[in-house]
Amino acid sequence: MGLKTRDKKIGDLETSVTELPARRAVRLKTKLIKLLGPSLGKLADGMHEFTEETLDNINVTTIGDAIEKLADRLNENDYVDLIMEILQHTRIGGREVTEELFDDVFAGRLDVMYKVVMFTLEVNYGSFFGEGGIGHLFQRVRERAKMPQGKGKK
Repeated sequence: MGLKTRDKKIGDLETSVTELPARRAVRLKTKLIKLLGPSLGKLADGMHEFTEETLDNINVTTIGDAIEKLADRLNENDYVDLIMEILQHTRIGGREVTEELFDDVFAGRLDVMYKVVMFTLEVNYGSFFGEGGIGHLFQRVRERAKMPQGKGKK
């Protein structure tokens, strides 16, 4: 079957993400689930801004807040290591994301870095964010956000 690659222009960056091999993806997903628990609420706050096709339209502030909440659970070195682990198999302008490329490309542009991280997560864990995973929870949050004040639960 092979690993699939998706390309997307994020800001002015030509970004390409190849899926992680299954075992590596499962290991990273387990780590993310353990760490993301408190952050998911923050992400859910911004879910009404998601489109059906992509995570691209979420408010950058919401992503930043969620990632900062995640960072509260990690020391700064572990946090940077986790971001670099997420960005495995991610290329910017055809170049694999290394520490040097990361520093050069995202200096003064952490908002773009958050979007690249979210795209990488979307490629690797789309079903996790979709109807079969936490996407169901986020859909309910979106529906609640659209309800007029004073309405009861569904």
